Amino acid sequence: MTQCNQNELLFQELGSREVVARFDGGKVTSDAGGLLLREIEHKFHFIDKFARCFTDHRVPDLIEHTLPELLKQRIFGLCLGYEDLNDHDQLRHDPLLAVLVDKKDPEGNDRVRAQDRGKALAGKSTLNRLELTPVRANAGSRYKKIVAHLDSMQAFFVDAFVQQYLVPPERIVLDVDATRRVLLSAFVYLLRRSSALGLTAALEHRHIDRTPQAPDPHRQPPPAAMAQREDRGAR
Repeated sequence: MTQCNQNELLFQELGSREVVARFDGGKVTSDAGGLLLREIEHKFHFIDKFARCFTDHRVPDLIEHTLPELLKQRIFGLCLGYEDLNDHDQLRHDPLLAVLVDKKDPEGNDRVRAQDRGKALAGKSTLNRLELTPVRANAGSRYKKIVAHLDSMQAFFVDAFVQQYLVPPERIVLDVDATRRVLLSAFVYLLRRSSALGLTAALEHRHIDRTPQAPDPHRQPPPAAMAQREDRGAR
């Protein structure tokens, strides 16, 4: 069997310059743009503030990944296109993502357990517990101990939006219905009705424009209104 020990590949020259491909570049990445996300986080602390929407019942002395680190790993992974939790079985080896998460040891050489060394970040199982912890979990729960508070999350997104303005806007207009398709319009109509209470709570100290708008003659009414019209016509 032929053994291939070639360390470089030669390509056609560019004038007087050689074009050579080598394999001694060390660890490389195609996700360097994530460093810009890290700069944004260091300036605005969005994720650090988002972490306050959770209660972490874990014992601090027994964990290696703090709540903000877990959130950064998951959120930055999503921003870089890694939607599946299974991706993190490979990403946990990635020094760049560990830098984005602000791990002091991005190579993971100082992990407590020998089998975890070389893996600076959390695996898919740890991140899965972060996302699936029930709201009634507490310090006595076996595995899932990080509880998310949805009401705090709703308020956070509003505050994070307003934070981008030097002067907070006098009103926030939410245009939920972006289509005139009958099916989607009916769905959004029902969604509005069902989520009105939660939305009001999230925007409790913001003014929402409720000025009556002129009816759109081309817009289809919701199913309930259509049924009422047909019933009146039958009478």
